[in-house]
Amino acid sequence: MLGKLLKHEFKNSYFEILITNIVFVVLSLFVAVTLTSRSAVILILSLTTLFIVIIALFVILIYNIIKSFNKKMFTSEGYLTFTLPVSVDSLIISKLICNIVLYFFTVLCVAFGFFIILAVNIDFDNLVEIFKEILQIINILPLLIRAIAFAFQLILTLLILLFALALLNAGKIRRHKMLVGFAVFFGITLIFNWVSNLFVVIPYGLHYFDGFNIVHFEDYHGLSGLDIYIVLNFNNLFWTLLFIPGLYFLSRNLIYKHLELE
Repeated sequence: MLGKLLKHEFKNSYFEILITNIVFVVLSLFVAVTLTSRSAVILILSLTTLFIVIIALFVILIYNIIKSFNKKMFTSEGYLTFTLPVSVDSLIISKLICNIVLYFFTVLCVAFGFFIILAVNIDFDNLVEIFKEILQIINILPLLIRAIAFAFQLILTLLILLFALALLNAGKIRRHKMLVGFAVFFGITLIFNWVSNLFVVIPYGLHYFDGFNIVHFEDYHGLSGLDIYIVLNFNNLFWTLLFIPGLYFLSRNLIYKHLELE
């Protein structure tokens, strides 16, 4: 059932994201060509358009994420969905997976667009040398660990959003829903940041510089793991993994309460 839900989620969510990313990649190629032009006006206009499209990309992505949770879980369409033989857990998990994949897809498309700009304007041999130097400096494994840690942060952000939407639709809040929703979302985000920075349960981080090392927070410069060589902040990961199930089950219970009210 989870596979069918994922297929349905991607089918309903991919189109706007795909079209906007294609526009960005094509525009990146246009900007790459205009960089060779001597016209400053064309260059400025194309770069401005490129950054507007980047903003539009993430605005559309955020809009789709909110729509995927709100419209398809807390409206009449969502009510019909729950009449099908699907569990709330399967529905939530499918939406989390779909939105995470679309987010990383967008990030990769943005990176690919900037790669096109470099590739067109730099000699191929020089481009190869640049990437060789980058690969010598940047190790793949630390990047992978950072990506996994970021994925957990993204899951936490999505669950904060889901909790805010579930709370708004639980039946208690009737007025100023948008304002309350923003307050709940940013309030929980601030609480997490304060808690994870003030209450140090695991004062260690995974440090990478010519090899991995476990270091104490006092042994490197930076606040709570913000040092650029810290690949993974264990304290931040601890609180993230603590908040994720808490917000998940709170949201789940609020969704059941919303269904009961319906």
